Amino acid sequence: MGKKSNFSLIGFMGSGKTSSGMELARLLKFNFVDSDQLIQNEMGMTVREIFEKYGEKAFREREKAQIEKIKTMEKTVWATGGGAWLDPLIRENLLENSWSVWLKVSVDESWNRVSSHLSQRPLLSKAANPISEIDLRLKERSAVYSLANYSVVTDDKTPREVAGEIFEIIKRDNLADLS
Repeated sequence: MGKKSNFSLIGFMGSGKTSSGMELARLLKFNFVDSDQLIQNEMGMTVREIFEKYGEKAFREREKAQIEKIKTMEKTVWATGGGAWLDPLIRENLLENSWSVWLKVSVDESWNRVSSHLSQRPLLSKAANPISEIDLRLKERSAVYSLANYSVVTDDKTPREVAGEIFEIIKRDNLADLS
């Protein structure tokens, strides 16, 4: 199949990487991997607990090590953490070993999706104004997120609809063997 038989979903928190990724994997009959879940399983802690106990830097190192595994995988949909793509080595690895799709989400939609479980979001839980924090981080990250191979807007769409759009791109551009 070659190195590009994987798909990586990147984007900001609340963009739907995990839920849309599971749907996409189902449609493609591929495996599904959530890098945050791998790290939580490895460390026996939530992302928030890892951030609190070891700091963001330690979490990012674990993330890099987990995403490195994509080099040995085929037919896998990866949901990455919102900050993973910002690391140049992770980005290079994902671009080399997968087709990357930026799930674009607006500030309001991100807030709607994450506000009910802020305590699980280490970058927002301590912010004086979480909506301003989302706005700031989205603006900072958009230029880097735009380096992905493809992008899909997720606002007002279900994970199934987002996965369907990605599936259509895959068919249109013949990105995977769907037989």
